[in-house]
Amino acid sequence: GLPGNHDPATWPTILTRAAGTTHRILYVDGVTNGVMASISVTNGYTYVGSGATHPTATGGGLFVKNAAGFLMEDCRIVGNRIYHSIPNGGEIFGGGVYIEGSSVTFTNCVVASNRAEVIDTYNVQSASGGGIYMASGTCRLLDCMIVGNVADGDTQCGSPKGGGVGLNGNTEIVNCVIKNNDSMASWWSPLGMGDGVFVGSGTVLIRNCLIAGNHGSEVGIGIRQEGGTLLVENCTVATNKDYGVYRNGGTMGVTNCILWANGDDVYESVAGTVQLGFSN
Repeated sequence: GLPGNHDPATWPTILTRAAGTTHRILYVDGVTNGVMASISVTNGYTYVGSGATHPTATGGGLFVKNAAGFLMEDCRIVGNRIYHSIPNGGEIFGGGVYIEGSSVTFTNCVVASNRAEVIDTYNVQSASGGGIYMASGTCRLLDCMIVGNVADGDTQCGSPKGGGVGLNGNTEIVNCVIKNNDSMASWWSPLGMGDGVFVGSGTVLIRNCLIAGNHGSEVGIGIRQEGGTLLVENCTVATNKDYGVYRNGGTMGVTNCILWANGDDVYESVAGTVQLGFSN
């Protein structure tokens, strides 16, 4: 018979990996005004045992490059993984999603239970952006859930940036929940590099969001800033194990926010000032 009405709950579209294979689910390159709606991207697994690491092992669910106006709407990016086992193999990015040189919008999406990991050999290798990693470009996250993602580097020398989201570009995060993500600590980076959100560069606005419970068994930071300009507005930042917001560079403003039950609500490790306005 003919197809029925559009009903993703009854007739879901699921893009997944075949058993016994190691590859990402989707690679999007050079697309203009592309739209993906009501799709699940799950069980991607990029594994590199020898040879190159990035970009081969980057972007377990979705790798977006040189795309303009790319929209993901009502999608689920769940249970993807990236991994490399090369000592001194550098860094890989984006357990769920990796973005490079693109403008991308996520609306009403779930990014959950993705992992970015490397082997432990006491060498310099790391994995960043358990849920989403943006290397360059612009990104908007609207009405999304970023939950339960993990970034894990080498035990000694790893520096995993962003358990939930790692950002190096202009970004808006609005009406989102960023919760229960983990950036694993190492001897080199004992505080981790932002369990919920890592900001490395660019101009980043986080508005009307809940950023809570981001930590593993060791440490936890809701938002960590290393550079760029960050404005946190009308947000609740709560129950992150060690720090709510942690500034180690760049310019940060926190306005009309609730910072509650974090180890320390606001912390700066470098000279400068977090501009606090009308916040508790």
